[in-house]
Amino acid sequence: MGNLYLTYREGFPKDLDSTFIENTDGSKISYGKLEEESAKYANGLSELGLQPGDRVSVQLNKSHEVVFIYLACLRANLIFHPINTAYKENVTKEFERNKERYEFLKWGQQAFNNFYLVPPGGGICITYLHSKS
Repeated sequence: MGNLYLTYREGFPKDLDSTFIENTDGSKISYGKLEEESAKYANGLSELGLQPGDRVSVQLNKSHEVVFIYLACLRANLIFHPINTAYKENVTKEFERNKERYEFLKWGQQAFNNFYLVPPGGGICITYLHSKS
């Protein structure tokens, strides 16, 4: 199986201390840091039991962390699924209106291995679904 991360990696400069992203506060993220952090996230996702082809849903504001997670998914051959951060308020209202569905999902978390649920406003939420083998 090919790996899109390796294609991106070929485009990195030879000097991994070169700046990849400069944040609005003036701090800089190097290509080396990008490599290190995306590897760390990829290993963490693998340790959670994700397999190539699994989907990873992520809801984060635009930031370098999103890039780390995106590249981690590519490294691990996972499918990155971004969720718009504008959904935050709508999701909260949705859970209020659909209490039974939320209770069913909560039951699912207890009934099945590798099924995790983070309620709205609970911070960074990474979910994944195993692909059919």
